[in-house]
Amino acid sequence: MSESHPLIESDKAQIRRNRRAAAAEDTTVFAGSDSPVPPALGKRKQPRRQRRDVAADRSSTTTKITRRRDTFRPYFIVVVTLLQVGLFIYEMVTSDLAPISFTPKTGELASVPSFGSSQNITVEKNVTSNWFIGPDPTYLVHTGAKFTLCMREDTGLVLRLLADGEKEKTLRCCQLKDGSNTCGMVTPQQCEDFSPSGEILGGASQCSDINPVCSGGIPLRPCCIGLDAGCRLTSKAECDFLVGYWHEDQVLCRDVNCLGDICKVSAFKDTVDSPQEADQWYRLIVAIFLHTGVVHIVLVLIFQLWLGITLERQYGWLAVGIIYLTSGIGGYVISGIFDPDAQSVGASGALLGLLGMKFVNLFMSWSEEKNPCCQLINLFFDTALALAIGTTPYVDNFAHVGGFVFGLLTSFLFVPFVKYRRPQNARKQRSCACVFCLIFIFLPLLFCLFFMSFVIFYHTQNTDFCSWCHYINCVPYVTNFCEEGFTSLVPT
Repeated sequence: MSESHPLIESDKAQIRRNRRAAAAEDTTVFAGSDSPVPPALGKRKQPRRQRRDVAADRSSTTTKITRRRDTFRPYFIVVVTLLQVGLFIYEMVTSDLAPISFTPKTGELASVPSFGSSQNITVEKNVTSNWFIGPDPTYLVHTGAKFTLCMREDTGLVLRLLADGEKEKTLRCCQLKDGSNTCGMVTPQQCEDFSPSGEILGGASQCSDINPVCSGGIPLRPCCIGLDAGCRLTSKAECDFLVGYWHEDQVLCRDVNCLGDICKVSAFKDTVDSPQEADQWYRLIVAIFLHTGVVHIVLVLIFQLWLGITLERQYGWLAVGIIYLTSGIGGYVISGIFDPDAQSVGASGALLGLLGMKFVNLFMSWSEEKNPCCQLINLFFDTALALAIGTTPYVDNFAHVGGFVFGLLTSFLFVPFVKYRRPQNARKQRSCACVFCLIFIFLPLLFCLFFMSFVIFYHTQNTDFCSWCHYINCVPYVTNFCEEGFTSLVPT
């Protein structure tokens, strides 16, 4: 009878011990462990909870490896932030600070010479305040703020200018009989009421510097005042006090283009030749990079760096850049439709679009995130807070709402595509098929929304189609809270 090998006897003893230990402790002996037991021996099914924990650990490890591999550098957000800071420094260096006050407008008085009278007259002007610590609205319009009068033909402005031109047809050239030999365009009744009374010379052609009768000069010239393309005949001293544009080579307002003076963009040396040729569409882009003041840019940059860098590290500069610009432009188009008279600057519409991107990101990563319900509640709170701040008179909430909607739709095109661009298993392959479904749904929807918004913006001038929409932009929590002066300059 052959002797058994001592190593074989030792293995058998070890097997018996392992079996007894597995039965006593109700554990499972896995293949690949230090035990020599074959996989079929002593194998028991894992408890459901233990299997779920193991799967979660594997998923977490795979997610960490994938995210580490797919981490991008935040080039776009850094470049945009530097550009915004540089433009803001340019604003502060080349402009005068507006009065810092929560009061919308303050009045100033001055005494200026009067045509046809030996006594001076008192003139009052309204000075717009800016509690954000920055320039006044006129300077921001010259820099490139969203201002619809410079971007599209305004029917109301054209009709008003035509009416003013008809009124000027009654004016006549009046020479003063006080020995000054000065002339000016006034009504015949005004010329007779002067002391001493003046003499009517004729039409506008008589009020000329080459006319020897008017050797004393023509003190009354067209002065373009304010941002509504208003014009009146004033002296140079009065026009300078009102911070207007005095045209010393013309004698009637119908011969000047006040809109061209208002819409001069200092960076482009651009202007508007006539109200019918207002086509500065690029203000929809330039306004994203401008800010109202120090307080505004600090708040925007804090939110932008916190939110933008996080998303760009995960999805890259291209996806974040497209969503950022699409949201900013779309927000300003919506603002131009519902609040065409406001001058708006800022990137809050674009940032609300990135907030919409966070919603889509959470939706696509719901099974991979820890406490997704808490994250969803936090996102709802952040969005509600941003929109609630927009109901105050100092913020363009239409740009917020428009930016959020456009950002949400655009994110459904890019977030799933970037997330599942390299499917590694059957589950992600199925998700990849869902990506193409989302593209077929949201791409036409986004295109239609953009197309309809631009058509309404350029061809609809009546904002009465929505009688309650003004409550989106400003809620009158107290009396006179939403009066006109508060909402003339609104950051986004």
